[in-house]
Order: sequence, then structure tokens, then C-alpha cells
Amino acid sequence: MIKNVIGTVRDFILKHNKLIFPIILVLCVAFTVAVALNAHSETSVSDIINSSEETEESNGSDEQEIGLNNLITEVALEENEKPEIWTLICTYYNAVALGDLDTIKSVCDTVSEVELLRHSEMGKYISAYPYLDVYTKPGPEMDSTMVYVYYKVKFEDQEAEYPGYQAHYVCKAEDGSLYMKKTENAPEVDEYILTVSTQNDVVELKNKIEVEYNELMQSNPTMLQYLTELDAEIGRAVGDQLAQQNAAESQEPEDEEQTQGGTEPVDTPDVPPAPAELYATTNATVNVRSSDSERADKLGSASVGTTLLVLEQGVNGWTKVSFENKEGYIKSEYLDVQNDTVIGSVTATTNINVRSKPSTSATRLGVMKSGTTAELFSRENGWCKIRYNGTIGYVNDDYVE
Repeated sequence: MIKNVIGTVRDFILKHNKLIFPIILVLCVAFTVAVALNAHSETSVSDIINSSEETEESNGSDEQEIGLNNLITEVALEENEKPEIWTLICTYYNAVALGDLDTIKSVCDTVSEVELLRHSEMGKYISAYPYLDVYTKPGPEMDSTMVYVYYKVKFEDQEAEYPGYQAHYVCKAEDGSLYMKKTENAPEVDEYILTVSTQNDVVELKNKIEVEYNELMQSNPTMLQYLTELDAEIGRAVGDQLAQQNAAESQEPEDEEQTQGGTEPVDTPDVPPAPAELYATTNATVNVRSSDSERADKLGSASVGTTLLVLEQGVNGWTKVSFENKEGYIKSEYLDVQNDTVIGSVTATTNINVRSKPSTSATRLGVMKSGTTAELFSRENGWCKIRYNGTIGYVNDDYVE
């Protein structure tokens, strides 16, 4: 008797789910547009979710927690069953279609400069994402999900809708919000993702979409030509922008050269020497909290290598810092305190680049103008370690006195 009741309830839910969901799908797609130009090609999950150039500490959580199953079981794909995941996917693809870089960055833990440039260019050609199906499987970490998206995309000057596929790794932040994780994973996480993404139902889904795409291209060769030319055009545009950025950097004064004619750089004002304070540099991308607790409000995040003024070093494992003109707290383990002692000062004899490390290939922090004085921490191997504009920098010893 009980089994019959349970079966009846289950059949009722399944029956109404199939009737109601298409309505929800239409309503959501009405405001959802997105595209991934090359998603029809065979792309590994690792390539999709590990696109960052450097490893970061988890966004939304001060400590990464890995809760892998000891045995990976084959759980069937669920189709459009998780409203929160659906909303995240809609938000992301809508932003991609519009070229809304701020929204893209807000739903991902990191996005590379090249990826942002490509999204910006792609948004110029996309009309809409008229169809989205979101398939999910349990992820390798606590509150994480593997997401496989089947979509159809429409371009501004094309009648056809192109089918595509893309995989994402979605995690939950400490505040309960979801985000797409693109930073480097632990080896066991990548192993889990690869195993799950090669399970039969996922492979069948990819093959189905691939067949649909190939049939469309074969029936209308002009479509394939359009996509090929568009992809090449976007590639050229991104390449041109990167070349312009590199050219601009190469025109800046080098550490071994004086600025011709005594011309002063317009982007770096004269900065008086900062008072002797204690500074610390982040050794990972880390959250900044409003108080010394992981449950405190998040003020923002400081990327790896950020130098911050230390206001107070607590004995409870937290350090109080000055962050974006506010007082904030960071776990002390993510800070390398600079216990440098000021041994004197140096004055620039010409306009000279200030580097993040004692190397001409290191990141340029700015320009120390001729006649500017800075506090000196050390002087060795042809470089001076100084305090520059509130941070630690290095200048060529040949052009200071």
C-alpha cells in the first residue's frame, strides 16, 4: 500500500515537472542571451575550468576544503533540476552575449585578460541565446557541482541557431552564493572532474550535440564559413589589442635610460616619502573581512602580491590592515610581513622605472621622477629596495644617489 502511494506521488511530480518546466525555460530564456564561439569543438573539462594564469586562494572562502568521495559513483545527469545553478548559468551567458565584463567577473573567481578581451569582442556579434539546457552532476568538493550546458546561439546577421556545448565547475562561496571556479585545482579534484566528465551519459550528451552541429554545417556550408571567418576576426581583434598594450609598455622609459628632454611622466605624480610604517604582502588571493572572523562581512579580496599597511597584528591569527581606505582583517597566514629597517634614503637623478622585483623584466610599479626622494631599505646587486608610493619597489642603483 505504502509503495503504491509513493509511486503515485512520484509519478505526479514527474508528470507536472515535464509540463511546468518548459514554461519556466521560456520565461528564463526571454531575458537570457549568451554564446561560446568555439564550444562545439571537443574541449576537455580541465581546459575549461582551469584557464587562469596563477593559482588563487578560493573566492568566498578563506580556506579551501576538499571533500572528495572515496569512491566516485556514476550519478545520472539531472536536467534543469537546480534553480540556483540555472540562475548562475543564465546570468553568465547573458553577460557573455552582451559583452558585460563586470558581470562575467562577478560570477567567476578569476578571468584572464585575454578571455575578457575575447568576451568583449564576441559581444559585438551575438544576438541571443534562444535555448539553454543545464545538466548537472555532483562535484568533487563540498557544495560543488559539475555543470554541462547545451545551448543554441544566434548571431546578429544570421538566421540560423547554432548548437553548442560547454562544461563548468561551480562552487559555493562562504556567503552562500555560487560562482564558476576557473583557478587551478588540486590533483585529486581534476581527477574526479575528468572521471565524471567521461561517464557514459555525459559523453552521450556531447556526442548528441556534436552530431547536431555537424549536420547543420553539412546542410549549409555557408554557416561553417561564417563561424570560421568570425572566429578569425575576433582572434585578430584580440591580437591587435594585446599588441597595442605591449607597444605602449615598450615606449615607457627603461631602467637604464633617462627620459629624453627631461620630460616627466604624466601618470605618476610626485609622492613624498611615506612614514616609517609596517607593511605586509599577500602570498595568495585572500578575502578581507570587516572583523577578525571568517563569518564577518567580506569587504573585498586582495590579489596575490598586494602590499598593505599593517595597522595591528593580533594574537588570534588575524592582522588588521588598511584596505581601500578602510580598516579590514586578513588571516595572518596569508600575509608576509615586511620587517625591513629603513637605513637611509635615495634621490633619483633622472626619471626611472620602479619595479616590483630587482629585475628589468619585473612588473613596472610606476616612475620615480628626477629629484624624488624615497626611503631606502637595502642596496645590493645593483638595485635599491625602496618604499614607493606606499609599497615596496626596486630601482636601478646607477640612477639614484
